[in-house]
Formats: sequence, structure tokens, C-alpha cells
Amino acid sequence: MTAMRVRMILLAGFLTGIVLWISHVKRGLAEAPANAAWQTYRRVDWWILSAQCTQHRKVLLVACGPQNQLIPIEDVSPTDDRGHGLIANGVALFQKRPFEKVDMVRINVWINAVSVAVLSLVLFLCGMPWAALLCMGVGAVYGIPGPMASADAQATFFGEYCLALTPIPWIVQMNRPGVTRKRFVLAGALSWAALTAAILLREANGLVGFVCSCLLLLLMFCESRQVLKKSIVLYAFVAAMLVLSLNANTLMLSWRTRWLSLPPAHLIASHGIAHAFHQGLGTEENPWGINYDDENGAETVVKLNPQAYYGTPDYYREIARLYRNILFHHPLKVGDIYWKKFKKTLGLPLRFGGISIFWYVLAVILALPFMGSRSGWSALPLRTVSGLIMALAIFLLQGVLIQPSAMFLYPAKFGMLMLIITLVEAGMSRYTDSDSDSEAKPQRRRIK
Repeated sequence: MTAMRVRMILLAGFLTGIVLWISHVKRGLAEAPANAAWQTYRRVDWWILSAQCTQHRKVLLVACGPQNQLIPIEDVSPTDDRGHGLIANGVALFQKRPFEKVDMVRINVWINAVSVAVLSLVLFLCGMPWAALLCMGVGAVYGIPGPMASADAQATFFGEYCLALTPIPWIVQMNRPGVTRKRFVLAGALSWAALTAAILLREANGLVGFVCSCLLLLLMFCESRQVLKKSIVLYAFVAAMLVLSLNANTLMLSWRTRWLSLPPAHLIASHGIAHAFHQGLGTEENPWGINYDDENGAETVVKLNPQAYYGTPDYYREIARLYRNILFHHPLKVGDIYWKKFKKTLGLPLRFGGISIFWYVLAVILALPFMGSRSGWSALPLRTVSGLIMALAIFLLQGVLIQPSAMFLYPAKFGMLMLIITLVEAGMSRYTDSDSDSEAKPQRRRIK
């Protein structure tokens, strides 16, 4: 296959992917009024309340209380992620009509659409064009508007998963970039922005990208054959940017408080992970009286410390201490609970063609040694597949540590598709490279 023919196929593929992306965005926006009718958690009402305050007072991440008093959003929408509220504020700032639930649905459609487009763009910038075009097309069909389209946060779990995956193809090539410096820097900037957005939108999903990025960064650093001063500076800079992303919620709300001269908020700035881990033990029968609901955790902590109300920093310190004590004093029982939840996670209705996605993942894992022996493990697509497997495993740990529910874990289906997509990239890049080499050999003979 000639280089020109490869370019033409890629161009046709990208045009098809873009058409699919546009058509699904239009469909999602057209269906927004119908999807706005689905029942949602109270957080959606709080986002709308904050957006309407933005329209009235031209401020961000606050709610308007009695007598036009500005109240920090974290004191109104407790233990919530701030990304949706921030985007709702931004849209409301330029919208003349009152902000409504249907606007949140449209925002969710755009979150999914932009997220899969950014992931596709980073794959392309990192020298993986086949994966990029398949990501765009498959992601548009699967994730726009998404399997759980509504005004609530679960509608965008797909988009946040895409954002969390974005740094992987960039980090795995840090030792030997296969692209120009300009493309490498641009892909890095997009990866950092994507990870920050994922943490702002859904901290649990953003942490998947953060943990996976940190592990990959450590592996790349350990693999470095020459630890030069320049490379140390690069790795230190990337690590610092990852930490900055992790603290995006706190930094953003701190800036807002200073800008508006607000009194300090009483509740925490972002989603509380310690609460989720402790209450996650309550999805199974346990000897500690834990049930998987927020009120149970709040009642448990208040009995120990009457000042530790739900959502306060004291509450999260107390419930983190409770979780550590249970983990330390009853490791076998905790392990038994997690084993039961692991089996339930494997049994979730996450299927393609009636087959569980875990069988597809196993097939990809078994194919990796064969592909590695033929293409070499240094090939970027195979390294990316390994990183994607790591991210998928970390993501599915939410089913073990928190709740084995398809509502939270449905993006794992796209995670499995990304494994296959990137494996196709490995095969196609090897095929096209071998063809270009065979064409180059007779040409060199004629020059001699």
C-alpha cells in the first residue's frame, strides 16, 4: 500500500468520523428537551440555582441567598464536583433567557462530544492516526449523547473517562518522542487540560487518569537509559502539573473566594473520597452497621463527634479514620467484602454482542505478547495499549472499593473498545511501515 493511498484512506476515515461526530451532536441537542425530563439528583437543582445567580450578579461558583447574599457553591451543593457548575455558570453568563434543566442536558452533550474529540486529537498528535480516526467514529456513536443522557452527572461519565485517558499516549512516548517537538508540546498541553477537566467534572474518574499518569511517568523515568539534567527537569515539570491538576478544585475555589471577598466556606471544596470508601463497605453485609447511603455515614460520624457535620472537613477526617481502623483491625473481613464486590463487578451487564467485555479484554491481553514479538515492545501503540489496560483496571476498582454498579462503570465498555482500537493501530502501523520499507529497497538499488 503506497503512502498516498494510506493518506487517502486516513482522510476518508477522518471525514467519516467528523460527519458521525456532527450528526450525533445534532441528535443529542435535538433530544435535549426529552432527556431533561429524566429524574435527577438534587445537585442539578443546585447547578441551576448557581447559574441563575450568575445571570443576576455576573459571578461564578456561588448561589444567591436571601437579600442577594452570595453563598459559596460548596456550602449549597455539598461534597460535589465543581466542573458542571462552572460550565453552567459560563453558559449562563452569555445567555439572556433563564437557565433551565434543558441547558444542563445540552452542556452534557457537549462535554461528551468535546472530550472524545480531544482524545482523538491527542492520539493523532502522538502519531497514532488509525487509533485517532477510530476513536472519533466509535466514540461519537457510543458516547454522544451517551447511554445515560440526562441533565445529571452520570450522563458525562463517558466524557470524563475519555479525558482521563488523554494523557496516556503522550506520557508513554516521553523517552523517545516519535513526533515533532511542536506536536509533542501541544499534545502535552491538551493532556494536562483534559486531566484537569476530568478532575473538576468527576473527581473519582479524574483520579483514574491521575493515578495512571503517575504510574506511567514513574515507569518511563525508571526506563530512561540516560538520566540527564534536561530529562529530570521535564519529568519534574510533568509531575508538578499532575499535582496541580489534582488540586484544581481547591485552587479554583480559593481564587473565587478572594475575588468576591467571600467568607470561608464551611464544607469541603470537592468530592469526598474517604466517605465513598467507608460507605462502600456497606454494599455487602457487614458487622459494622454500614449501609451504602450518605445519611448512614453522617449519623455514624456525628455519634463520635457532634461537631463533625456531614460535608465538613472534620467529617472527612473522622470517616477516613474510621475506614483506616476497620481496614487495620479487620483485614480479612474487608478482603471478603471486596472479593464479593469484585465478582459482582465481573458479572455486571457490560456486554457487546452478548459477550462480557472482560472476555474481550482478556483476548487483548493474550494478543499483546504476540504483537510485541512481531512489532517490538518499544512501539508506541503497544505501550499505549498497556497504559489503557492499566487505566481500565483502576477505573473498575471503583466497583470493588465503592459500588459495583453499571450506572457508574458503563464507560468501561468504551475503555475495552479503546484497547481494540489501539491494537488495530499497532497492526496497521506495522503493515504500512513494512510496505513503505519494501518500496524503498528497490528505489535504493536503482540509485546505486
